[in-house]
Amino acid sequence: MQCAFLCGTDHNTGQCYEHRRGWLEDKLLFLPEVFAVDVAAYAIMSNHYHAVLFIDVERANSWNDTEVIER
Repeated sequence: MQCAFLCGTDHNTGQCYEHRRGWLEDKLLFLPEVFAVDVAAYAIMSNHYHAVLFIDVERANSWNDTEVIER
């Protein structure tokens, strides 16, 4: 069975993708700065990740059209 590695080490090839974990975590934690979401929880595995997001409807509704376009 083929498996695409998001992070961790591919034991078949020895290729290490662990550097991606920090990049993905940074991107997930950056979301609240741009969008009307809060990251409640996340888990990063070797081939996928889970994220629990809270959509802040009040914050989104407070943006004018220009702010929405910029985001």
